[in-house]
Amino acid sequence: MGKLYSKHSYLELPHSLYARLEKSQTTQYAIRYLNDAVVNDFNILLQEDDMMIINGNHDDLFAMAYAGHQYGHFTMLGDGRAMMLGELHHQNQRYDVHVKGSGPTPFSRRGDGYATMLSSLKEYLMSEALYQLGVPTTRPFAVLDTNQTVYRDIPQDGSMLIRIGKSHIRVGTVEYARALQEPTILQSLLDYAIDRLYPEIKNSNKLYLALFDQVVKRQAELVAKWQSLGFVHGVLNTDNVLLSGETIDYGPCAFLDEYDPSLTFSSIDRNGRYSYQKQPYITSWNLSKLAAAMVTLIDPDESNAIDLLNQSLAEFEMLYTQYYYEHMAKKLGLVPMQESDKKLIDELLELMQRNKVDYTNTFYQLTCNDYDSLPFSMVEWTLFHDKWIKREPKHDIMKQVNPVVIPRNHLVLQAIEQAAFDDNDELFRTLIDVYKDPYNYDRDVNPKFQEPNPNKERFVTYCGT
Repeated sequence: MGKLYSKHSYLELPHSLYARLEKSQTTQYAIRYLNDAVVNDFNILLQEDDMMIINGNHDDLFAMAYAGHQYGHFTMLGDGRAMMLGELHHQNQRYDVHVKGSGPTPFSRRGDGYATMLSSLKEYLMSEALYQLGVPTTRPFAVLDTNQTVYRDIPQDGSMLIRIGKSHIRVGTVEYARALQEPTILQSLLDYAIDRLYPEIKNSNKLYLALFDQVVKRQAELVAKWQSLGFVHGVLNTDNVLLSGETIDYGPCAFLDEYDPSLTFSSIDRNGRYSYQKQPYITSWNLSKLAAAMVTLIDPDESNAIDLLNQSLAEFEMLYTQYYYEHMAKKLGLVPMQESDKKLIDELLELMQRNKVDYTNTFYQLTCNDYDSLPFSMVEWTLFHDKWIKREPKHDIMKQVNPVVIPRNHLVLQAIEQAAFDDNDELFRTLIDVYKDPYNYDRDVNPKFQEPNPNKERFVTYCGT
């Protein structure tokens, strides 16, 4: 049974890594949406003491301090609109219970610390959808209605999103600890991260290098999964990269409709820094910033420490490429994968890009042997098809990795706008249900949930939704 605790183990770390908050800044709010799947998966009973923790009615609330390379520029940050409510213990694993939109903190700078209902609904919908797609992610526990008005470009209803994750320690958290220029603080943070996330490496000869290796591996796995599903995170700053390897923060995220690797959706990503095709490269760049923050603990000889970290960092490209092609090979039923399959996969992707086809539906149609609706010329399709069929693709494998449905950008926007502005949550609840079982080929799904955006203009997302 999952047990909620108000006292969080992070409070055992040096005080400079967080700021305590007054419980008076939160009160009893109405639960707009409760994620029954999370309640069941973690076996949470939600007794009176649990509700006290969820409502922030205790003395152990705090906001985490962290830094971040935001679009390449280093900034000292922190939870400016979020706080830690407590800790969930389930099956010998500890999880953070974290809330966004709870009000100003010492890290808010000029922000008000609140969240709009629109932004909370998007993260709720998208993060749970990614979880059901098999992507490591924080999960939404609940959306709370704060009964207040939040002023953005227009006045909007305020909300708070409660999410659960293995840990909220970010690459930027390590950067922050390093910037304090107090080695014991950095070491305490990394020891805590190892204890929470990677206890199996505690006996390693090079303990902190082993931690870096683990983070590299988890990030390679995560981004390979994103790429295989056509997911674009949109704001891969170092403060949005978790050491746990879970996806976090969903403001400007979107899914590819048309397969165009250069696509970015965020309104502020004008140079495509965080485009679909650049996600592996920018993740490697972010990991290099983690390496720079950890140098002093890797080896007394700085030159040797840098060499060791660079060797580990070089593993990211190898691991990512391995995981990516393994995912893509499964999408084509090519199991076990052969080295020559990489060329075949690339050939299909080039064909898809040239013909501007829908990414998800193309693999769905291949899985269903529905070739007639693919808009390829007979010549180019035959060239690919003949080589693919010779590999005897396993369609049962394809059904396990090619979703029937994904969150379609235009439907997600429609659903959260109707729920936030019109108090009409019919489509929102429908999408939650549709996205629960995305790999079920035996379920009847309304075709409108599979169709890409009929509007051919570039879909634009915003950090605050």
